[in-house]
Amino acid sequence: MGTEPLIRTRTIALSDALSRAATELRRMETQGRALEDRVGAHVTAGTQTIQDLHVALQGLDHMVQSLDAVAGYLDRLAEGAPPQLRVDIDHAVAAIRLRDLSNALAGHTPAERVRSGDVDLF
Repeated sequence: MGTEPLIRTRTIALSDALSRAATELRRMETQGRALEDRVGAHVTAGTQTIQDLHVALQGLDHMVQSLDAVAGYLDRLAEGAPPQLRVDIDHAVAAIRLRDLSNALAGHTPAERVRSGDVDLF
């Protein structure tokens, strides 16, 4: 009688893991860009001090650009990864506490995502 492992190991091509991560970073970049645009609209409407919001917008813009740059980096790594290179993603995916993100990185069909600005009640 053999013992079966308690944790199921699933390997996928390294290029697939990198592509999924890049896709999710691009999704976050899009959300950040939308947030940046909304905050910018408030700045031009004069609802906050220009100096305070300008600093916040610069930080947000840097985050958005960084997300896009890292996604591009992962895309290029994925393109160059030989298909025979495989990685176990289960342990890495288990550490992600956001359900939709975890499902996307695991390769599951995406559930309807909460739109940026909507409240996600747990």
